[in-house]
Amino acid sequence: MNNNMEERLHGLFEKAKIVRPDTEKLADNFEKRLLNRVRAKREKEATLSFWSWRLAPVMTIILFLFIILNAFIPARPPDILSIIISGHEQNQVKKYLTGE
Repeated sequence: MNNNMEERLHGLFEKAKIVRPDTEKLADNFEKRLLNRVRAKREKEATLSFWSWRLAPVMTIILFLFIILNAFIPARPPDILSIIISGHEQNQVKKYLTGE
């Protein structure tokens, strides 16, 4: 029984060696598929650098406007509430230090 199984298995291996798989279907458009895969990988990696170069002029304009606004426009005066609070605090410190 064991010998019969070995002969049968040996015969199946011999038939498998004789039958060659059809590789023509795999070879069709192999280069195109490979290049498409490489191109997709490159596009995925290049997205950040693409947008950074596209946004560089916008960021430059924003930075330029920020510098201009801070350099040539005078600072706004503090609001009334902060003036009142700081004056009140100064009076409290003055009273505490002079003993009034």
